Amino acid sequence: ASNTFLIWEGGEPADFELSYDVLLEGKNNSGVQYRSRELPNSNFGVGGYQCDLHPAADYFGMLYEERGAGVVCKHGEFVARNAEGKKRVVGRIGKGKVRDLAQWYSFRVVCRGNLLQHFVGDVPIAIIMDDKRNAPRKGIIALQVHAGPAMTVRFKNLKLTRFEVLLDVEF
Repeated sequence: ASNTFLIWEGGEPADFELSYDVLLEGKNNSGVQYRSRELPNSNFGVGGYQCDLHPAADYFGMLYEERGAGVVCKHGEFVARNAEGKKRVVGRIGKGKVRDLAQWYSFRVVCRGNLLQHFVGDVPIAIIMDDKRNAPRKGIIALQVHAGPAMTVRFKNLKLTRFEVLLDVEF
């Protein structure tokens, strides 16, 4: 009836690289939430950024903001979002294609400050500079089971590498 999530209990990473392999069987979609928040009074509900696993070419690997702005950056876009949340496409980094989600795909999400990057393998597929005033700079990680038609989603080889601040200097 509603999207539910398997929520990782290991903290709220800020700057990191998350890699994983995923496949989906069924006519639906899924994704990985990051820099997200658990919704109060919900049954494993989550809101925030999502690297989407979707069968449509423009949505495969996009940045979707669950319980927020919705589609922020489609496959193949470089998007900048200003302090007020207005977004604009500032560049193109490729073109999507229809994919069979019942095959394994290797994803990587890299977050550093306001820069969010989604990769399939080593190919960048979505880049976002998010300067929105209340944009999250840390948050939970969660795996989505999408509402709707029956599906099976499998994740494996999940690896989180947190980036440390080596030097914090103000000028």
